[in-house]
Amino acid sequence: MVWWDMGPRTRFPELETRFMNVSTNVKHALGLIALNACLLHILVCACQQNQSWLVYVTVLIDENP
Repeated sequence: MVWWDMGPRTRFPELETRFMNVSTNVKHALGLIALNACLLHILVCACQQNQSWLVYVTVLIDENP
């Protein structure tokens, strides 16, 4: 199954991540924030280098709410 754990927002230039609200420890939350920043950096670099994105089959996307 494909779940939207990350998704770009159109109103503001940001990347929403749904796994950030599971941490109950400040150190763990800071680690997740750092992970998020690194992932976003990798995605931006890939986009700037015109790398292609993984394309999911429409059936997989449609079966998830």
